[in-house]
Amino acid sequence: MGFQGNFTEEFSTQVLQRLKMPMKTIAYGLGVSYKTYYNWVTGISTYPPDLIAKLYQITKDSRIFRFFLDPCEFIALKDLTRENRRMVANAIEALKTLGEFLKKF
Repeated sequence: MGFQGNFTEEFSTQVLQRLKMPMKTIAYGLGVSYKTYYNWVTGISTYPPDLIAKLYQITKDSRIFRFFLDPCEFIALKDLTRENRRMVANAIEALKTLGEFLKKF
């Protein structure tokens, strides 16, 4: 089962069609025929979600994850020191408090 509705078209146009690697190389890496992959890229068929991680492993293209993470209300942080994690946690707490304060108005 793949993505449903406009999600299929958006994933195709925003991610699959913009990958820099040749389509045949990606299809081979995914273990599918070129025609199957082409149908996913053009939106004829839906891309199976269970192959997203494999697609990233093959292409190393961050747009794959950004497609899913951009609509989320969080920022992914990597390799923070303990002090920086504490600063981020404090900033998040302050923003939550500010948000609750602003809801009252």
